[in-house]
Amino acid sequence: MTSQVPDVFIFENQKWTIQGVENPPLLPDGLVDDLKTYGCSAWTRGYLTTFGLQGDQLIFDGLEADLFSMDQVLLGHLPKPSSQPHLIGHVYENLSHPLTYSGGLLICQESIAGLSVNSGFQRPWKFRKVMELTLASGILTDIRNVSSKMESIRDEYAAGGNPTGKYVSGSDISAWLEAVWSLKYDPVTLRHPSKWP
Repeated sequence: MTSQVPDVFIFENQKWTIQGVENPPLLPDGLVDDLKTYGCSAWTRGYLTTFGLQGDQLIFDGLEADLFSMDQVLLGHLPKPSSQPHLIGHVYENLSHPLTYSGGLLICQESIAGLSVNSGFQRPWKFRKVMELTLASGILTDIRNVSSKMESIRDEYAAGGNPTGKYVSGSDISAWLEAVWSLKYDPVTLRHPSKWP
């Protein structure tokens, strides 16, 4: 199992990564289903997306993929060759497509060395800077800096509240794998709903 490259959120002109989605999926079903891509183990969906805000409106603004052909239209846009073809072949830019997502998003910066796990998505508590954006029908309604809450979660795990290493069965391992491949989080506790960190 491979760590997943997270989607990007441009917030206040800075690049953040999306590490929590209260009500997945963020990108509506069907929006990119017709794209024919080939992926790698680090982006199993076959693409990476960029989101942001236009004013207070949530937008889907870009997509990176290795496409089977350059004639695939996405929201009226043709792809361009990537400036980093050794990483990914094609990009759709400046899509500015409004979304109607409702729920929270945890966006993160400054991953902490030594805490990453080489499988699935990284948990938000493994980052120094974490913001929670709350949206209603695609409109930003609240912004919270939850970095100190993430620090408290790290402290709790450091004090022995982390069940990692206590797996006793194949079903426990399967449950952990399922948990790390999900971005879902509880907006009250800011944690993944499973028992696994």
